[in-house]
Amino acid sequence: LELMVVLAIMGIIMGMATPRLIKMYDAMQFSLEKDDILFQLSSISFGVYSNGVAINLQEAVTAGERQIVVLPKGWSISPKASEITYSVYGFCSGGEAELSKGNKKMRIAFAPPLCSPSLSGSQ
Repeated sequence: LELMVVLAIMGIIMGMATPRLIKMYDAMQFSLEKDDILFQLSSISFGVYSNGVAINLQEAVTAGERQIVVLPKGWSISPKASEITYSVYGFCSGGEAELSKGNKKMRIAFAPPLCSPSLSGSQ
């Protein structure tokens, strides 16, 4: 009887803790992916300079031979990203783009001339 009571208590505790652990894991994964994307976005200028080919942000993210940034599964970038252009020398025009994963969206500002990305807003 004591063993049954202990198992029931353990089941209740696990039932209460598991959903929070899953949410915490998802938040941690989102944060790590976001940090990785911001790091990759900050290295676009060097990648463009190394390749010696002018490019816009949309091309740098889209799969192909000019791709510099690899977005994790489920992430996408707004079409406005094509307005942010990088010259052959790695300088960029600046602007804003929106990254999204599911229902979470982040606005990223790119300040010229090197376009270091910074979060300007998120939802």
